[in-house]
Amino acid sequence: MREFFQDILRRLPGAAVVVLTGQGKHFCAGNDLAEFPSPSPGNAAERMENVRNTFWAIRECPIPVVGAVNGAALGTGLCIAASCDVVVAADGARFGLPEVNVGMMGGAKHASRLSKFGGVLEVVSHSELLDTAHQVARLMSRHSPVTLKFAKRSLNEIEYRSLRDGYTYEQGLSGELSAYRDAKEAVNAALEKRSPIYSGD
Repeated sequence: MREFFQDILRRLPGAAVVVLTGQGKHFCAGNDLAEFPSPSPGNAAERMENVRNTFWAIRECPIPVVGAVNGAALGTGLCIAASCDVVVAADGARFGLPEVNVGMMGGAKHASRLSKFGGVLEVVSHSELLDTAHQVARLMSRHSPVTLKFAKRSLNEIEYRSLRDGYTYEQGLSGELSAYRDAKEAVNAALEKRSPIYSGD
């Protein structure tokens, strides 16, 4: 997954937002049980690390990721959705953690993340899902790509900090961001009551 995002950023250097969705009926119905080796304390760690790296790749993607959830987002699928910065869901989308049914653990922390932030930005009909996700992406991409990267970095970093530490961290990022031309352009455009023209610098 990390290579997937790196490839997108290489091929589309001007990309400001990624929309991530499932191909076909479901967003992601979880791991194929047949792909799991017989679990044991000796062989589980490597397999689980590969799964975790998928979530970190989404979370650490330098630009925002909008999850467009259709059908089932179960187990690993729920974790993938919860790793996105924003989630739009089709009416009837299902989120769940069936791991306990097959003697496994995992996903509860991601589920709590979805719950904490209200879960889903918007629920729409299946036919409107991708249009709505792209609309959300377009709204985000109106902002400077530099500022979007800072915003994503900020949200990931402050999530588990105290209010005092989180706000102090954000203020530090504001200081860093002030060195960029786009930050100055945003302020000038607001003062001059015009649309900003961002250079990405």
